[in-house]
Amino acid sequence: MKHKEICSLALMFSLIGFGTACQESTEKTKTSASQPNANDRNEESGLQITPEALGKEWLADRAGTDTKYKGKTLSISGDVWTAMEIGDQAFVTFMGVPFDTKTGGAKITCITRLSPDARLLIAAIQANDQMMRETNQKDVKKPTPKATVKGVYAQSAPAERPDGFVELSPCELTPNR
Repeated sequence: MKHKEICSLALMFSLIGFGTACQESTEKTKTSASQPNANDRNEESGLQITPEALGKEWLADRAGTDTKYKGKTLSISGDVWTAMEIGDQAFVTFMGVPFDTKTGGAKITCITRLSPDARLLIAAIQANDQMMRETNQKDVKKPTPKATVKGVYAQSAPAERPDGFVELSPCELTPNR
């Protein structure tokens, strides 16, 4: 099979909860995604950063991160932690840093219109959750769809909240294919 057909099959299986999305990766992509650089920012695509990198930076210095990014466009790609529909909006969340009682945690949230892509992502999350409820194997890792959100760094949680969040608003969602 051709690479494109394999990617399409992998995406299809991911969206129904049986696999993960196909993601092209090169050493250059991995390096730039794991080590964001302010010089990489361009108005069209926004600053490229991973949920993990933003979460770690935010936990280390919330005020400094807010000052650095507030009002700037970020493009964040990674595993979607959760996605849900509320009214005519989709809430998509990436896990930046898992919650820990000592250090806290950080999530990155995009609230966007309920587009066909958002509906597809929500359906994939629901199918994966259902599959995990039905399996008796505790050591099975839940498949997670991948997506990219591009949005404006709007706000973050107050300092007294250990389970912090960063909100991108407005934002656009694109499932990774």
